[in-house]
Amino acid sequence: MIHVMAEANRGSRPAVPSPGTYFAWAVARLLRATTETPSQFAERANARAGRRRSLWNLLLLPAAICPFAALWYATARVLETLYTLCHNTPSSTFLPDGVAGVLMALGPLFAWFAPAMIIANCLAWLVPAARRTFEREATPFPDVTFRSANTGFFKIAVFMTPVGLALGIIGALLP
Repeated sequence: MIHVMAEANRGSRPAVPSPGTYFAWAVARLLRATTETPSQFAERANARAGRRRSLWNLLLLPAAICPFAALWYATARVLETLYTLCHNTPSSTFLPDGVAGVLMALGPLFAWFAPAMIIANCLAWLVPAARRTFEREATPFPDVTFRSANTGFFKIAVFMTPVGLALGIIGALLP
């Protein structure tokens, strides 16, 4: 009885979005993927996140982190080479100090987040037991599928990848 009352009280209060949820909501609004308020967006996101109970979800961590790190490192190396060529100075560190180094480090982080998540989803989908578990967990949410998740990440990538790469290139061209 107490549990039911607590559930009823919790359901009547709107969810208080975290800063990360506000960021995700802002990106979704920018991409026209949602028309919800931040509280509605947070409530739906929390409901979807609550469905992830199996250990197969842990497979998504290395499946996302490995390509993300590899893509970031490769891009940062290319930007470092561009910086060295533009400034005709030998590189003493991996990334230069100052604003140029910050832009060269942060640009690829923004650029490769969504593509790394698409790669992670595809890698996890290749494991049949994980795929079945993910599909079973998504049953109560018919609008959340493998295809819709990757489509959402693709929409984010279309915006964030060029912006992130542009930031990195600007950093490489700065003195």
